[in-house]
Amino acid sequence: MTTTLFPAWKQAEADLVAGGLKPGDTLTKERLLQLFGIRQAATIADHQANTFEFMSQMDSLRKRLLRNHNLMLRVITGVGYIVVAPEDQTKVAMRSRGAEVARTLNKLAEAVQFVDTSKLSMAQRQENADAQAKVGTLASMMRSRFRLTNTESK
Repeated sequence: MTTTLFPAWKQAEADLVAGGLKPGDTLTKERLLQLFGIRQAATIADHQANTFEFMSQMDSLRKRLLRNHNLMLRVITGVGYIVVAPEDQTKVAMRSRGAEVARTLNKLAEAVQFVDTSKLSMAQRQENADAQAKVGTLASMMRSRFRLTNTESK
């Protein structure tokens, strides 16, 4: 397959959409490597470069398929990706992206909580206390949102 659009993910997008990509379809990693024009690695350095190239191309392709065609891709470990059905997109997004948000909030909470306040000025202590309160509010909002989502799906 010859790539006529650059970068390769643009050609992959065009080919997949022209080929009738739809919910339920599976895209194997091998097919995606072919679409991106990534050849099998001969060395460890080539493998690392290919991995980086694949991730970069895949990130752009995923965003473009979602934004331009409402097609969400979900990883299937050891296979590739599946196009998520529209009726499942919200649940998949909330589950996967919600988990990312929770991990990030936990890291943020730790970063603002474990500060040696004895070395801060009064203004800096106030700034830290305000930050902790904001993080607590965000965490509370996330917990209540996910409780609503979990009870809605039952």
